[in-house]
Amino acid sequence: MILFVNVFITDQRAQPNSYPELSSIRKAYFKLDIFKYTLASYSVIEWKEAIFYIKLDTNYAHEWENLQQYIRAIFSCEIKIYPYRIDSYDRWIERIDLIKCDEEEWIWFTCNDDHPFIDSSLEMLNKIISEASRLSKDEQKYVAIFPSHWQEMMAQVKRGVKLKGKPWKGCSQPNFQIIENTPEYYLTNTGNCISIQIITKKLLQHWFSDKRRCLGLLFRTDDLAGSQDNQLTLIPYKELARHFDVYSHSSVPHEIVPPMFIPDGFFEHKIKIQYGGDHRMPGYTFLHPLKKMISQELHHEKRIFLDLCDSNILLDEIPLFWKNRIGEKRVHPISRNLEKKAYLRQKIREVCSDPRFGYTPVESIHKLTTVFYQKFNPDLKELKKIAKSTWSVKEKFICRWKKFKISYLETLRYNFSTWMRLKFPGMWNYGKKLISKS
Repeated sequence: MILFVNVFITDQRAQPNSYPELSSIRKAYFKLDIFKYTLASYSVIEWKEAIFYIKLDTNYAHEWENLQQYIRAIFSCEIKIYPYRIDSYDRWIERIDLIKCDEEEWIWFTCNDDHPFIDSSLEMLNKIISEASRLSKDEQKYVAIFPSHWQEMMAQVKRGVKLKGKPWKGCSQPNFQIIENTPEYYLTNTGNCISIQIITKKLLQHWFSDKRRCLGLLFRTDDLAGSQDNQLTLIPYKELARHFDVYSHSSVPHEIVPPMFIPDGFFEHKIKIQYGGDHRMPGYTFLHPLKKMISQELHHEKRIFLDLCDSNILLDEIPLFWKNRIGEKRVHPISRNLEKKAYLRQKIREVCSDPRFGYTPVESIHKLTTVFYQKFNPDLKELKKIAKSTWSVKEKFICRWKKFKISYLETLRYNFSTWMRLKFPGMWNYGKKLISKS
């Protein structure tokens, strides 16, 4: 597999109004450090070649040599680094042609600097790449793997069917279909050019086969116009990568999926892990499946809450790229039965965290059963009991209100505004002019 990265490293946000609830604290980390953290996560994957197109904003320009040295130190494959970001259709064509590999070679393609690979091993990644190769031959179509936005993709199993052929907030999936459903993944007939996917070189070339789809500057493939009718998308049932700022744009609560953090001592290979225990030990990254997590994006110096942990992951779920950077580990034993219940509860909370026509806890254990059998083997009665107690009374009220507000009220609003626009175009345009003048 080949790693292909095309990014602009800047602390300025392209969409300043996105993630508004993070605006006051999202400067906990410099963007360059988040990028280096993400690169470290990719370095544990077996690459044939790693290709980097990196433009640094002026405040980071002096770090160019250090960044190159860092990349060459952590990647053991052939490396190519270019001091600019690809920004036009013609440049994309030129750069894709320079990728010297078979057209069926897999490429981890990203125009993002903040989607770390967080799995604890390479087993699932290798398995789904093998499956995607088979599916591409069997279906005679392009297949892409979407490794990130996992919580949203779990909700899509229900949402895609619910919204089939219906408009929702300007979007519609008229022919949504799950073509294949296995314990490892589901395969859909939806295709797009989102710029964090695992694709073949042949599919990347296909994305750029029609210049009419390029409407101007092209920094990211997300901006290619149109859909991909001949492309299928494979969604793993195990989370492989996560957006550093997570998914508040989808109203996923930070109490369930908190913003990511960089452990103290990470870049020095001196992470100190505390697993379990009643209270946080100063200077340690605190992992505890039974405690509430810090729901804010905070630098490690401010992660000092005694009774809040940094993550709910189990000890054997520590990300693969952390493992060779751990200098010390303090383990306070937790019974396997308690770990099991906490693990299942958190998984249920995560798959139900997207309120956009998403699942309820009880629905999820029937419709997303495979998610809950990846590590343990619970019986259905046990899963039901955990599911019923997953949300507190307050959370149940908030989640149900969000589902109603985001799913149904937004749909009604969109349908009504569309009807008004089509039925009374003159009145609609006049109203828009009045609003623009006010």
